[in-house]
Amino acid sequence: MKVKGSMTAFLSLIFLLLLSFIGGILEAASLEVSKNYKRANMDLAIHSVFAEFQIDLLEEYGIFALDGTYENGTFSYENIFERLSYYGSGEANQEMEGIQFLTDNGGAAFLEQVSAYMASKVGLDDVQGWSEKTDTWEENEEKEGDYEKENASVQQELETVLTESEEELPAEDNPMLGVSKIKNVGLLTFLIPNQENISNFQVKLEELPSKRELNVGKGNFRQKESNVLTTFGLNQYLLENFTCFTNENEDGWQYELEYLIAGKASDRQNLESVAERLVAMRFVPNYAHLLSDSVKQMEAQTLAISLCALLTVPAISEIVKHAILLAWAYAESLMDVKSLLANKRVQAIKTAENWQLSIGNLLKVGTDNFQSEGKDMENGQEYKDYLQILLYLSSKEKLAMGALDLIEQNLRVEEGLTFFRVDNCVSKMKVQSQYELRRGIGYTFSQNFTINNNRYY
Repeated sequence: MKVKGSMTAFLSLIFLLLLSFIGGILEAASLEVSKNYKRANMDLAIHSVFAEFQIDLLEEYGIFALDGTYENGTFSYENIFERLSYYGSGEANQEMEGIQFLTDNGGAAFLEQVSAYMASKVGLDDVQGWSEKTDTWEENEEKEGDYEKENASVQQELETVLTESEEELPAEDNPMLGVSKIKNVGLLTFLIPNQENISNFQVKLEELPSKRELNVGKGNFRQKESNVLTTFGLNQYLLENFTCFTNENEDGWQYELEYLIAGKASDRQNLESVAERLVAMRFVPNYAHLLSDSVKQMEAQTLAISLCALLTVPAISEIVKHAILLAWAYAESLMDVKSLLANKRVQAIKTAENWQLSIGNLLKVGTDNFQSEGKDMENGQEYKDYLQILLYLSSKEKLAMGALDLIEQNLRVEEGLTFFRVDNCVSKMKVQSQYELRRGIGYTFSQNFTINNNRYY
């Protein structure tokens, strides 16, 4: 009996230990289930909060973001925490660990969404065909600077020689004077004879996101690295979503693409700035053609000799010839841009067949006798094609912030969303939640929400 009683005590101890072990497992499992419920509730809450995204922003521009002001114009974390609680995050102490607005880091979140959005719309063939052209665009931009220096050097040399000899070129049949007159009165007067067709819309730059002090996020979020697709996608997005001189809005900001390139306060200033860039761009192939065309070289030489006939400086005719060729290329570039603004097409490379301005008409440039509307060249490039080049040559950050300027202005003015500010638009968020489970046991975890490749996490 003593042995039997001894065995019962041992089994009792084992049973107590087993009960304690099972109880511990059940308690741990219960705590884990409770934790999972908290995480699930918070996950549902944060997704429900972002389900209240700014719908006009998404419908008009394909950009997903939460308006952190909830249409009252004032951003606060409490707005978001109250909505999290409403959607079931429970009695938690919450802290905003990280938040990203569309304007942070030069519009990085905006660029990321645009890249993902456009990646689903364009093919690799489109990107490859586009990227093959970019080397030429960059090379031509370098030549623009070189030719500008050459032009300034020739003008300075001509002025020096004339000053030292105390002589001047005749005004009659002097194309340099006509070109100078156009530069002095303004390009748009020559390019667009009917000035009433030019928009007078203007904004206060200091009120736009790219210029004012912005609401800034915090925390680190992984950003996708930029690549060729990012740049191509951004350009295509801008061309699809914003207007320009040749396809204006009904009201409001008219020359949106021009603003993205020039960044001026008024439509007129932006159009004129872009026109100047286009003239410089067209100058490169036009001047190259003149240097390779022996007939036009001879015409310029003959005109130079005629202008210098009464001068006592023998060597000046060669300098004048050079100046005439530069003026001719510039005037031809003006004609090209005039064609583009009239919704006509211009060939990228000039030949004797598609050259617009004869030397006879060159002598009339800047006078009342000049009459020309510019040619429409088959298989040429349109105004928007040239804007695409200028967009490519602009920095992505400048374009992103400029696009956010336009988006904010358009939604505020055209859609009546006077509360809307892009630096209150949340695209990513990380919230830390602290719960008390039971008997003093706490649980702290973080929950993220981000959009990447049109998927939500």
